[in-house]
Amino acid sequence: WAYFASKTALSLFDNAWQTAMFLGTYYNFVYHNVDFLWYWWALNVVAFATSGIGVCMSVIFDHTNALLSSVVLPLVAGVFLGGMAPRLSEMSEAVKTISSLSFTRWSSEALTLKEIEIGFHDYQIEILLEEAGYKEDNVK
Repeated sequence: WAYFASKTALSLFDNAWQTAMFLGTYYNFVYHNVDFLWYWWALNVVAFATSGIGVCMSVIFDHTNALLSSVVLPLVAGVFLGGMAPRLSEMSEAVKTISSLSFTRWSSEALTLKEIEIGFHDYQIEILLEEAGYKEDNVK
């Protein structure tokens, strides 16, 4: 337990630094209404979740399998079940339930809702939400 706690505490600083550096370059290339700190928190939560999964995998599996599984599990949970591709509206109910556990989906939804809250007027919100698989009534 002590190793896991100390490794997690130290990785907080590493995650904060890495996400700030990544976001520093990314933030200037996108059109957004959300401030830098809000993007940084959302990205930091995803980085923290994936690093925790990686540490757990390194403890559960032997060294050779840990390298492969610590890449595959966050990739599947984050990318393929994130709700963007395939879209949430195209998923079956079972896959939709599983994707509700995806850390990427939660951060994407948080940033999308923050954009809508601030006033994302360049797109028609109804079309954006419908394509993503949501109903506007559920957002309000």
